[in-house]
Amino acid sequence: MATANFTTQHRPVRIGLLVRAGELADLEAAASMSLLLWGGLHNPIIPIRSKIDAASDELVHAFRVDVLYPVHETPTIKEFAERHRALCSPRLSARELFSEDWHTKKRIPAYLDVLNAIDKYWDQEFKHSPIGTQSECRLVSWEQADPLHVLFGLGFGSYTAALNLKRDFRQAFERGLRASEVKIDPGAEVPEALAGKITPALLSGIDLRGYGGAVHSQSGGVYVGDANDFEDLVNFWNIRASGGLVEFLCLSAAARLDAFIRAHLNRLDSIPQRHPTIEDHIGIFYRNNESAVLDAIKSFPTKRSPLLQRLRGTAGDVSQGDPAMFSFDWNFALGIIDGDRGDYSVTLSLPEKRFLGNARASPTDQLLAVSIGPHGDLGYPGHTLEPPLRPALTEFYGREIASDPWGVRPEPEGIGLFVGTRENTIRMRPVEHAAVIEAIFGEAGLKIRPSAGGRLADRLLEAVGGYEDTRVFKVRGVRNLITNLPTQDTITRGDATKTIWNNRQFKEHERLHIEARKTPDLTVGATFDFLLKHGFFRAGLEFKCDNCGLDSWLSLRQIDDTWACEYCGRANTTSLHIRDRGDWKFRKSGLLAKDNNQEGAIPVILSLLTLGRVGREQKFLRITSIEVVGGASPCEIDFVAIQHLRGETCCAIGEAKAAGGTIDAKDAANLKAIADKLKAIGIRPYIVFAKTADAFSAAETNLFRTAMSDYDLILLTNREMEPYHPYYESDDKDKLPATYAVSFDDMVVNTSFRYFTDPKRE
Repeated sequence: MATANFTTQHRPVRIGLLVRAGELADLEAAASMSLLLWGGLHNPIIPIRSKIDAASDELVHAFRVDVLYPVHETPTIKEFAERHRALCSPRLSARELFSEDWHTKKRIPAYLDVLNAIDKYWDQEFKHSPIGTQSECRLVSWEQADPLHVLFGLGFGSYTAALNLKRDFRQAFERGLRASEVKIDPGAEVPEALAGKITPALLSGIDLRGYGGAVHSQSGGVYVGDANDFEDLVNFWNIRASGGLVEFLCLSAAARLDAFIRAHLNRLDSIPQRHPTIEDHIGIFYRNNESAVLDAIKSFPTKRSPLLQRLRGTAGDVSQGDPAMFSFDWNFALGIIDGDRGDYSVTLSLPEKRFLGNARASPTDQLLAVSIGPHGDLGYPGHTLEPPLRPALTEFYGREIASDPWGVRPEPEGIGLFVGTRENTIRMRPVEHAAVIEAIFGEAGLKIRPSAGGRLADRLLEAVGGYEDTRVFKVRGVRNLITNLPTQDTITRGDATKTIWNNRQFKEHERLHIEARKTPDLTVGATFDFLLKHGFFRAGLEFKCDNCGLDSWLSLRQIDDTWACEYCGRANTTSLHIRDRGDWKFRKSGLLAKDNNQEGAIPVILSLLTLGRVGREQKFLRITSIEVVGGASPCEIDFVAIQHLRGETCCAIGEAKAAGGTIDAKDAANLKAIADKLKAIGIRPYIVFAKTADAFSAAETNLFRTAMSDYDLILLTNREMEPYHPYYESDDKDKLPATYAVSFDDMVVNTSFRYFTDPKRE
């Protein structure tokens, strides 16, 4: 039974709070519900203006939202949520944050709540402290008539009795954390002592470690705006949700917030710089009134330089920096792989949830998420648990990987799964590369199916054991032997090895590793033995019939005491024919038996092997020849390779020919049509032309130069496909723009140099 290594990160479920655009009451409601949850501080607020809202869609994708929740359900919000129907809770029949206790009819948060954090710190820090001990926790209260009441609800957080909760969160916060209450009277200054204190809002983000993200998640500062402006408040909340240590300065109430903002900035000044020689800045976020903002910040001198960041988009704009993700832990785990060849399952024992402490607040099994990062896919070849980050395929991934269309979320480094607080083991099914690529093409409106050549290429891969074991086809002499020997002809071992030697060209492959060996150099004999081991050639003898005089070739299993002539049927005595024989001969067999150029399988396999070498087979999916049967013009694609890094999905589609074949304008037109379809759904296409020859013809090169000028083009010949790596073993490696190519982009620039701008090729 095979095993595989994984990284795991338990994290809160990230919930997108859908609110009516312009409704301040929805913001208060969103904050009061979200801050009940551990991690709720990092849940984005998403204003909905219409069923199709590009700005809101961007927020959903940027924050990598796991679940959408309508704070106030309207037909428009319902329609928007339906467009993202895969982002619903996996264990609830409706889009709810709460489940109902059957006995008391009161509500319990369905997702991990802050009572777990309160009980943890009570058990670890406050349970044995003297009565009357005061902590750094503050429960802030204010009157609803206060002009800043919405800002206080978002900035400090509160617990309301209106939610009919089974447990009293306010009481738990006060008693469990030894918190003291701070009341802000209408018109009174916000106490500077509140800066940095643990309020219900900050409690929601406690013990969480941020990773990834950009500007917002790496900076602290001040949001300057209007405390009654819906867009300013949403921006403020979402900047904090993305990881920024930000407080709100209301221009119309600057005097009330003066001391508090100064204390906040002093706290930021005291944080050590992230880099010893690169200065950290204080972020100044705003939307409007730049002159007023500039005047206001003059009153707040800091040790660090201010960095003005104007948000020019709609409410909730995070375009200036990717939001960070947040997790409780980071661990390794060992997965047990069961099954083989297309029916794999992986059972993973999750690390202990130490972040929960020893106490459990809720008697129910609340939901959180666990991010799973595989370390390669050697245990389940041709399958993956690291699919491309395609939100549109979320439901597909759920059905394939977890038998639950709502239970899986694609992530840049793997997948996210919903688990319960009491769940310690998960079972996953790696999804087949072909199924993922079929789903991606389906997203582009294209239907695909394996072609005859693709099926043969897959059987070749199975016969040798995978792409890395097809390196033997890099040897030109091996390809010549397969191509030039007719099916019914035989060849001696000496002639076969001479063909593989190929006028000393084999010496370029003496360091090629095709299987385990005891000698440092590969020999022609060992290469031919490899072909024999995998059934590509069979041994036998030629016998001349005593009756008709014609030659028959018999394989080892056909040789017996007597043999029948394949022409006249006469029986012959074997012993009389082999008494002086030692001239064993070999004939192609198995997958190489037919004189059909193996349906072009070998150039296809070498092309995919070369692309995989550059992609280092990380986050790399590939399939052999397919027929595109949907779309305007059905056609065949010889191979597809997908590489997905940092959330971007790149797709290489290609045409591969053996030496003597010709790539024409129709081939180019077919690939361009497919590339356009992929580009329309946000996938970056690359067009690859490959040929197991030393060069393309002049007509082909001219076709590439003109017809493909608007596309990212990769060209592969023997020069790229025969070496172990296509570039850094070549004689022009010191001149190539990307000697150590690691991406399709690197291959594009090297193609341009070698085939279009290299003076030797002009």
